[in-house]
Formats: sequence, C-alpha cells, structure tokens
Amino acid sequence: MDLLKWKRQSSNQSLQRLTLDSPLTSSSPAASSPASSIHENSLRNSGFFTTVKRSLSRASTSPPGSGDASSAGASGSPGRKILHKQRGSFSSFDSMQRRSSVTSEGYSRISRTYSMSFSSTRSSTNGIEWKTAIDWKTQQVEAHCPVEADPQVLRSKPAYMVITQDYIVKMKSKAEALTTFPQISSGLERDNNNTVPSPEPLLVIPIHMVVSAFLAESSRPSFGIEIWWKSSSSRAAHNSTQFFFSLPQERADQMEKTVQQLKAKNTEFPDASLVPLEVEAQILQIITEEEPGFTTCKPEIFPVVRRTPVREDVLSTKLEKTRRAQDGASWYLALGRNKCYIAEAGPGLPVDVRYQSFGLVSLETFRAKWNLHEERFVLSFREPFKPAVTLELASRYYRQIVITFMKADRFLKPCWPTSLQTVEVFRISGLTDPQLLIPGDNYGGLKRTLDAFLSAYNCTPVEWEINWRTAFAPEFRLLPLKSGVAYTNLQILAVMRSLRYNDYFNSISFSGIDLTNLWDKSDFHGRTPAPYMNRSVEALMSEQAEVQALDISNCCLSDLALRDIFEVLFQQGRSLQNLDVSGNRGRVPASVVASLSEIILDLRKVNLSGVLMGDIPGPLFSFETLSRFENLEELDLSNYKVNDATLYALDPASTLRKIALNNCGINGREAARLIRALGQHTSAHLHISGNPVEDGIDDLCQAISLTPGPVGLHMDMVEFRDEYNFVALMKALTANKKISFLSMAGTGPTPSANAPCATEVCEALEGFFAGNNTVKYLDLSGYSGKLDEGQLGKGSARSLRGLASNDTLTHLRIRNQNLHDDVGTLGSVIRQNTTLRMVDCQDNNWNLTSIQFLAKSLKLNKRIIEFPFDQTEHDRVWQRVVGDIRRQSGSSKTALATQHEQEIVLWGALQKQIKELTDTIQRNRLALEFNSSFSIGFEESLETEKGWPSLELKLTNTNQSGPPPHLSATNQKLLQVTPSPNRLLDLDLDSDLIMTPVDASARDKQREMRVHEVPSTAPVTVRSEAVEVEADVAAPYHVDGDEELLETPLGASGLHDDDAGWITPTTSEILAGPTTPRTPPPMLGFPDGMGDDGLGKEGSVQTPARCSAAASSPRVVPAFDMGPYFVGSRYRIGGLEAHMEE
Repeated sequence: MDLLKWKRQSSNQSLQRLTLDSPLTSSSPAASSPASSIHENSLRNSGFFTTVKRSLSRASTSPPGSGDASSAGASGSPGRKILHKQRGSFSSFDSMQRRSSVTSEGYSRISRTYSMSFSSTRSSTNGIEWKTAIDWKTQQVEAHCPVEADPQVLRSKPAYMVITQDYIVKMKSKAEALTTFPQISSGLERDNNNTVPSPEPLLVIPIHMVVSAFLAESSRPSFGIEIWWKSSSSRAAHNSTQFFFSLPQERADQMEKTVQQLKAKNTEFPDASLVPLEVEAQILQIITEEEPGFTTCKPEIFPVVRRTPVREDVLSTKLEKTRRAQDGASWYLALGRNKCYIAEAGPGLPVDVRYQSFGLVSLETFRAKWNLHEERFVLSFREPFKPAVTLELASRYYRQIVITFMKADRFLKPCWPTSLQTVEVFRISGLTDPQLLIPGDNYGGLKRTLDAFLSAYNCTPVEWEINWRTAFAPEFRLLPLKSGVAYTNLQILAVMRSLRYNDYFNSISFSGIDLTNLWDKSDFHGRTPAPYMNRSVEALMSEQAEVQALDISNCCLSDLALRDIFEVLFQQGRSLQNLDVSGNRGRVPASVVASLSEIILDLRKVNLSGVLMGDIPGPLFSFETLSRFENLEELDLSNYKVNDATLYALDPASTLRKIALNNCGINGREAARLIRALGQHTSAHLHISGNPVEDGIDDLCQAISLTPGPVGLHMDMVEFRDEYNFVALMKALTANKKISFLSMAGTGPTPSANAPCATEVCEALEGFFAGNNTVKYLDLSGYSGKLDEGQLGKGSARSLRGLASNDTLTHLRIRNQNLHDDVGTLGSVIRQNTTLRMVDCQDNNWNLTSIQFLAKSLKLNKRIIEFPFDQTEHDRVWQRVVGDIRRQSGSSKTALATQHEQEIVLWGALQKQIKELTDTIQRNRLALEFNSSFSIGFEESLETEKGWPSLELKLTNTNQSGPPPHLSATNQKLLQVTPSPNRLLDLDLDSDLIMTPVDASARDKQREMRVHEVPSTAPVTVRSEAVEVEADVAAPYHVDGDEELLETPLGASGLHDDDAGWITPTTSEILAGPTTPRTPPPMLGFPDGMGDDGLGKEGSVQTPARCSAAASSPRVVPAFDMGPYFVGSRYRIGGLEAHMEE
C-alpha cells in the first residue's frame, strides 16, 4: 500500500504541488456558508495530515535520491515561476512542534479514526483515509449540480455536489468532480486501472447516517438544502452543512434525489441514525424519574434537529468561520406516558444529556406538512397563565413523529372531539384524519386524562369520587384534600379540562371547594384572552347550552352576582330542573323568583334558603305553577317569611318529597295543615325547625296523632315555654304510626340553670321510647352555644330506660346532653336492647370511667355495629381526664412529677378502652358478615338526610369472607359459624336489615344486559384510588416504520405539491363528525329498548339522551372512544360498559 502511494505521488507533478502547497484553511465557497464552515474546515484541514502520512511512507519505501524528485521536477519545469515558502525538513514531528497542542490533538483524533476506517467504512462519516479507499468510479451517480459560491468570500469558486446511491459528495470544483466521477460526463465505463489518484472530496456524507435533510433557512438570498448527519468521532454528535443553489429548480431536483435515496436506505439501514445506546440509557433514566408510575411503558425516542432561527444565523456566521472545527450536539425527541422531552446530548465523553419536559396534553399546535421533501415541523406547548414554548425541529422520521403525537393525544384525551384535534391542534397539511385505534378506558378515560393534565401542569394528585346516588347519576365529585390545603389554580383547571368533553358524567360537583382564586383570573397568553370564570354567565345565555342542574350554594355571591345569574336563567326555562342558590350573602327579590317560576317547564328541586327578600301580593308559587311542576320533589324556602297565599298553594302539593320551611314564622296551625297535606306521600320529609309551633300546639298534636303525616319530621331548635306543650307533643309522637325519622335536636322546654328535668317530661320521653313502634332514626341531641341553649334538664337520661323494650329503633343519636352522670342508665340500655345498630353519644363530657363502663356494656351487645368515636371526641375525653388530675393534684414540684406519671398510666388505660370499643364493633360487624353472602352497607340511607349510614345488609359478589387480619385472637374466638344463605331464617336477623333477599326470579332477572347502570351490589361512591387503571400498554404510542399510515396519500405523491391531498373540512363536515373509531360500528347494537342514550325501560338509573349531531347542537362529535369491542362477555364503548352477569 505504501508503494502504491509513492507511485501516485511521483506520477503527477502538478498534483503533488497541489497537496504540498495547499493552505491550512479552506477558501472554498461552501466552506464559509453559515452552517457548514465548522465541519467542512475539519475535512479541509485534514489534507495536511494526509500529506504528512504520505511523506512518511515515501521516506520508508523510496530509493535514495527519490526524495528530491518533486523539487527537481518543479525547478526544471518550463513556464511561469512559482514562489515557494521554505519548509525545511518536512516531517511530522516538525509539523507538530510548529502547530503546538492544537495539531497534536487533531492528529490523535485523526489517528484513531484512521485506525478504524477500514474496518467500519460504512459507519464513518468524516473520516480521512477512507475517502481514498472508496472507488468513486463504481458509484452510481443519481444527481449532480454546481453549488453556489459564498458571496462573502472573495474570489471563491463554486463547489460541486454529487449524489450517489450511498453518499452525498461535495467537490472543490466541477473539474475535480469530473475527475473523481468520470461517469458524470460519459455513460460508458472508463478504465478503472488508471493510476492517477482522484482528488479528495471536500465533504462526504453517508446517506444512511443522515438525520434530516430539509430546505435551508438562511439569510442568504439563495435556495439551499440543509443536511444533518451523525458523526463518526462521537456517537452522540451531529454534523451539518448547507448547499446553496442559484435556481429553485436545481434545489428541487437535488432535494428530490436526496429524499429518494433516504427512503431507499430506510429499508437497508432502518436503525442507522437512531439513538445511541449511551444516550438512550440516560433518556430512559430521565423518563423513569419524571414519571415513576409508568416504568413498564416503553418511550418513543427519535433523533431530531433543532433548527436555528434566521436572525441567529446572521449573527453567528462570522463566529462560525473563526471557530475551530468540532462536532456539534445531537438532539432527541422522546415521548413518555404523559410528557414529551427534548434532550440535548453533548459531543464529549462521558455523554452529558440535558433535557426539557412538556406535558403531552399541553400541546397547543403541531404544524407540519405531509410532503416527502418537508421534514420540518413546529411544536408549540403552553401551560395556563404562561406564554407558549415553540420547538422548531426537523427529522427524517417526521411522519412517525406526527402519527405518534396524534396517537398520544387521542390516547390521553379519548373523549375529545376528533375534529377539534385535527383542525385545532394537528395542522398537518396533506394528511387526512387517520384511523387510529386506541385502548379503551373506564369512565370515559377520566383517570387517564386527569393524570395527564396534572402531570403536564406539574401538580400533585387530587381527590375525587364518582357518586351514583344523585339526581343525575353518575356524578363527578371533587373532594377537599385530607390535609386541609386548598387546591391550586392549576389543579382546578386540570380537573375542569379533563371533564370538558367527558359525556360519561351527567353532573359535576365542586361542593366544598374554594374557587375564589379563579375569580376574575384571565389568561392573556392564549389565542383568545377570555377570563376563565367571567364567561360562565354568558355561556348560560346561549340556547345551545342546556343546563339541567345548577348548584351555586355557599359561594359568597353578592346581590349583583345573583341578579346576573337569575337574568340568564330565564334562557334556561326549557331545561332547568334543579336550582340551588342557598347560603349566599346576596339577596334576590321574591318577585323575580315568582316570574322565573312561570317560565320554567319542569322544575324538580329548588333551594332558595336565605336568599329571598321582599313581599309579594300573591303566592310565591301559584297553584297553576305547582300543577305544572308534576315532578317537583324538593322545595326549600327557609329563612323567608312566607305568606298565607304561599302556604295555601302548597297544601295540595302531594308530589313533594321534601318541604323545608325552617325559620319561616310558621305556627302550629300552619304546620298542621302541611302535615295533613303530606299525609298521602310515601316518603315526604317536613322541615319546620326554628318555628314558633307552640302557638297552635293543640292543632299540631292532633294532626300528628290522627293523620298519617310525613315519613320524616325535622323539628329542631324549637323552644317550649310551657312544659305541658312539650309533653303533649311527645304523646302525639308516641301515637303516630307513620313517622320513621324524627329529629328534635335542641328541642325541649326552656332550660333553667342547674334545674333537674321535670318528672312529667321524663315520663313522656320514656313513654315515647317504649310505646312508639315506627321511628327507626331518632336524634335527641342537645345544643349549647354562647347565646342559645337547647338541652334537656339534668336527669333526663332516666327516660332512656324505655329503650330496653323498644324493638323498632335502629339509629340513636343523643349528643351534648350531659349524660356522664347517667352513664349507668345508657350502659344498661345498650346491654338490653337488641335492635339498635348505631349509637352516637359523643360530646357528653365523658371521662375515663364513663368510657370504661361503655366499653364493658358494649361488649355484651352483639348487634351494635356503629359506635362513632372520632379523634375530636378522643381529645375531649383526654382533656377531661387531664383536667381532673390537675384539680386533684397541687402545684408543687412533687405533685407535678406525680401528675406526669399519672398521665402516662391513664393515657395507656384510655387507649386500652378505646381499642376494646373498636374491637367490639369489628367483632359485631364480622359476626353479621362471616360465612354469608351479605355485607354491611355504610352508605347514606335513602330514608334520612345526610350523615346517617344505612347499615343494611346487602348481597355481595362473592360468598367468600374471612376475619380481618387486625382482629385479635380473643375476638376471633367469639365468632360462630353462621348457616348458609339458604337458611337465613336461622340467623335471627331482623327482616328490615335485609335489603336484597335471595330470590331465584330476581337472580334470573339480573342476567339481563345493562348499560350505564350501577348494580345493586356496587358501592354508591367510587373513590379515585379505587378506580382501576387500564391494562398498562407497553408501547401505547408506537408506530412501525412500515405502516400504511406513513405512506403519501393519493394526490400528494409529488414533491412540489405542498397542499396536494389536503382536504379542508367544511363546517357541515365538522358538524356531521368524521367516521372514526370514536363512533361505534353500525353492526354493534343493543337489545330492544336499550341503547347508548340511557337504560332500558326497566333501568333504575336514567340518563339523558345524547346530543345529536345537528348544526344547533353544542356537541358536534361523539365524545366516546371505542376500545376493544368485545372482551369475553364484556365490551366497552368509551366510558360505557355492558356485561352479562353470571
């Protein structure tokens, strides 16, 4: 090989002069272009080191005297004289001494590349000697064209660009290109044995190592192509260059050939320009740290080019020419489960990866073209209240990147309209709406979407639940945080945006959530600077927005805010069913409410508690209005002085299930009239708390004792000046045969200071406990405040003795009645009663002795399964214990030391008694559920208000059960084996505790298919932590390189057709909705009488009909996504789920 080099060096005198006299810096036109000067200077300077190597080879192989041949030939040649710079001894060591450390560093790098060039010629990009090893004459030339000279460099000559099947080559001139590629000028094969060496190319780019090739963006008034490819000296480095042409057609031709060769190489080298292993490992570690919950999800990583803006290109042109040649950083675009990452890998070793993350759901726009020659695309991410961040990128995998982002967007937002995603977010010219199948999810993909928004906004998780016991089920309910910290604006916005297009839920509840931070909050960085909250009133005025239920209670709304809301409610008369504006500080004139009631067609629930003011001549709701409200169930006019006309209009309102007239100035006669009016209703509740019913008590007692009356009577905080009237009321309640819920918290005779309870009152209460056989829920709690008190006198606990023979009462609440002195009576009742299921006796000033006695009494009762004793009650008892110790002890040092020891002992004793209480309750619960198909329901009872658990037995999905692991061995020994469900009569359980009996016909009826229905055995509420995450997909966004989606659509096959194949959707097409996987296929039907708009005729939970796709409909595209259609006997349609019950 050295001999062949020597022959080539000595055969051509002019070529030798070219190599020896070549300058160290290139002055070629292309070398001074903005983006290519760094990398091309590296290759241009390498000719010097190649000459050094050749001279060393000649010194070791040539005969004596041959070393002066070149100089002799040069002096003896005729023609013009040439002035040469004296170089002295031309050796590599002298050269390195003159060039100092810069040359030595470059030489060591070139030596490493030279040693590997022949073993991996295809993997090298800017190597040195491998360019001479390639036989360019055998390469098939696809295109060639002159490259425009750089106008900023004086006397620069145009270079020449040659595209072969494997390489993109840049020659110094056209003459050298013709010498290196003789097949350009002649199609005939030339003599390949010619010993004349070919000129070295200025630049060689292996096509299979190209990362991206796109139209150059430069300040030069020319037509250019910018190419990025992987470097051979560093696996994590990229090189780039630009080719400029004088005519646009020349650029188009060269770009077309380049794209064709890139596409051809994708099959031969599919992973040639993908991510290096060391870079991929660091990116995977970054994604694992950012998204620890999705460790099994394989991310999608693509090499990209971060394009430089033109203004930066102008400023950096001069710097690029003077900077030493070096490899540039490489860029990668990675997609995790919920986030997108743009990573920069430095060219040095070890590889240093820096990154920036963005939420996938915060993608505002994705602009690109589907044409083959256009690899540029623009990503724009924006978080609320922040300006958008724009990424201008390019990649040869741009089509896979487009489809990957579209799959991620539809996977994370399955309920969002397809037209919105296609038109607003993904503005891909030349691409029609692709048919992307994504996995389905429960509840309309709520958990998937909400987690994505919270991750995009860098927020902590929120607490929520799905409530099925509501008027418009299912209901999404945002819960306050257990820590007591208020939600941030971004957390609330994440919840709102995840619910924006979710049609699975029929109602949304933000009850108890502070939304004041969003008030008058505007985002001026978006496309439309519209406030988040102020536009809600205007949205209610739209006829397309049909609101069925509006609950804005306890929102601190002013008079002006309530006036605005009631003005726009006149537009919702056709659809409004539930209205709750109670608890606000503002007031609404009663005349406005009367006028609104004349417009509303189907009002079912209305709560105006505390917001009405003013008098009207007639009734607030006329007889004609109430007759039109055939489905009116609840009416709350509390804290408003109702007139006689309104009360007379309410008399025939037999459909009402709840009438609340608290603090309305109603006397006993008017209350009696309401009781008689509600006598025929099977589940009516009457609230007359805080009213002076003692006036006309005889009429009231007669109505209670002789007429059926309502099921529930709420008569709290009623003060009786005469004890005889209270005794008469209790006797009337004893004789009543219909009331099952009775609340008399704070009701009783006027208390006297330290006066005992009258004997007549105790006897009346004891007679009520013993003689009434209809009340199941009883609240006789007291009330003590700074300005008002409502407690029974001392010794009233003696009346509890009547509970020993009561076989009806199941729930007893008797708080704040100072029962600590009569704890023996309460303990005796607990031991003897066999029907009580709940006893709530907190806040009765208990001490340690009282708790110990209650624990022993409760241990002898095997029926009580609910005995509330929360942390607040625990603290109250301990404060009482500590106070007793300090009163008995003195203030001396010895007494303080003894007090501390006593506190330690008593603290342990208190914990022991509380544990005994808890274990007893767990034992009783387990005794009812053990070895049976029943479970205890702790959801709120349908017969009561909030705060009363039903404690009814219901069927479970399985017959297998066992003792909880936290029960002690002593309590487990108390459990007895219960019979099978077929012998339930032997269990000695009350029939009213069994909610769903074992019936063969009922079991067969449950085999029917149900859609959007809650089974009777399902919980009433589903907490967020209980929602099952869909099966973790290993690669949810993966797109294979050979998928048909990546092909060019018909009409867009040409490289010059920028908008070919692009179909601009019209308004009618958008409203009609495209045929996408979000729409169930036509052949997928439901049984007769059932569909996706609700349940069958026998369904217990009705859902409103879906909005049609008409032009006037606010929802223009079906909001559910099709997952896998059938999975065994279960199939899903977005959030809907239907299955056959075995």
